[in-house]
Amino acid sequence: LPELKITKEAWNPVAVGDGTYNISYTVTVTSLGGVSTSYDLSDTPRFDDDVIINSGSYSGQNNGLMTLTNGVSTTLATNEFIGGSPSVHTYTVMFNVTLDLEDTTGDNIYMSCDYEYDDCYTERGLLNSASLEYDGITKEDCACKDLPELKITKEAWNPVSVGDGTYNII
Repeated sequence: LPELKITKEAWNPVAVGDGTYNISYTVTVTSLGGVSTSYDLSDTPRFDDDVIINSGSYSGQNNGLMTLTNGVSTTLATNEFIGGSPSVHTYTVMFNVTLDLEDTTGDNIYMSCDYEYDDCYTERGLLNSASLEYDGITKEDCACKDLPELKITKEAWNPVSVGDGTYNII
């Protein structure tokens, strides 16, 4: 009988240097059964609502462009043939993203990957899910990484006259 397994892995985000980050995921479809079959595979970004998707693509067994809307799936494979065990198909999904906590995008509150939910559907961090369908069976897996966000503020107090023509400023 055919038996497929899906595995999703996230890699650490890499700063590009222009305020954006590249995040990559590996999706692996492994045939564990003794016969070949065909499958459909889709991938869905479920990022925190303050993450802006600038671009996205996938490569490997197939290649193309990702949907740039959070929560909307991209089909990576349709009726893709895979041989019996030990056949493996690998896909790499990559997004370029920006975290915007000061705009009207989202709620301006970053929900990290370890937020109280432990599922593949609640938008948080850089959560990404993949769905595999074959022979009437659906299997899912997801992976999540977080983006760094640093903010600096500075405040100056009014100058205080020392009395000799100089001032102290804190």
